[in-house]
Amino acid sequence: MEKAIVVIKPVEEEDWYRDLIEDCQRIIAETIFGSRWTLIEGYHILGTRILKDNDNFKRAKIYGEKITSRVSLSLRKSQRTIERAIQFAKKYPDPKILQKVKNITWHKICNKFLPKRKKKIKLPKGKYGVIYADPPWPYPERLDSKNLYGAASYHYDRMSIKEICNLKVKNIAHKNSVLFLWVATNFLEESFKVIKSWGFEYKSNMVWIKERGRPGGIGWYVWGDHEILLISTRGSYLPKAKNLVSSVVKAPRGRHSKKPDKFYEIIEYLYPKDKYIELFLRGKPNNKNWKGWGLEAKDIYGSKK
Repeated sequence: MEKAIVVIKPVEEEDWYRDLIEDCQRIIAETIFGSRWTLIEGYHILGTRILKDNDNFKRAKIYGEKITSRVSLSLRKSQRTIERAIQFAKKYPDPKILQKVKNITWHKICNKFLPKRKKKIKLPKGKYGVIYADPPWPYPERLDSKNLYGAASYHYDRMSIKEICNLKVKNIAHKNSVLFLWVATNFLEESFKVIKSWGFEYKSNMVWIKERGRPGGIGWYVWGDHEILLISTRGSYLPKAKNLVSSVVKAPRGRHSKKPDKFYEIIEYLYPKDKYIELFLRGKPNNKNWKGWGLEAKDIYGSKK
């Protein structure tokens, strides 16, 4: 007597399993939305609180960008973040009207519902032997709760690769000069387009090993616990130091996108008594030897004169 063949139905076709997956998807979607909305509400509360002291700022004769500059410096947060929080609170006294927007995120609010930043600044005149740059690479947005607080767009305005390449950096570089360019690992290929567009030729690189703080946190293949500093030259410009330095630097993590001050020391050691400029600077130059350029640079070439 032949045994009856029992056909086992794939679990994916079972009603109970489909119900399970639907419920899990709903839970994940609600959790992510809750995390996103908590962040959005936090920025609204922040902006509202700052606006509450508007009269006090007036009495102190502090207006406009000086408010965001002063508060961002005290909080050690991006000036752009503070500016957007204030804009958000002003434009939407009741932020709940945006809850119905599909896939709402703080990034979407900043880009679609708040005023655009139209201000652009030209590169400075003059020539520099040392150019140090940390471009606002166009990091992609993640649509999960993992990277809500670490995304670059919450800290500064990103630029496309084309926009970065089109900057006339070659116009401020001596015919013999050096470029130190920070690049995230996922933009390594594009970084060589930038180097070439700026009139430089790749020579070598250094690596920053991030110490202390929470290990990992950003990455798709491995945790990004290091960053790369590419070294390129225009013409011939070998270091002037008697001895070279190691290509590996171990230093603690700082605030978002902040690179260790140790690299200023290394650059000044390799190229002493040169003309130094830092592009895309956020804040003040490291010391009196440096000039800074950028929308958030607090220097003669930046937005805060």
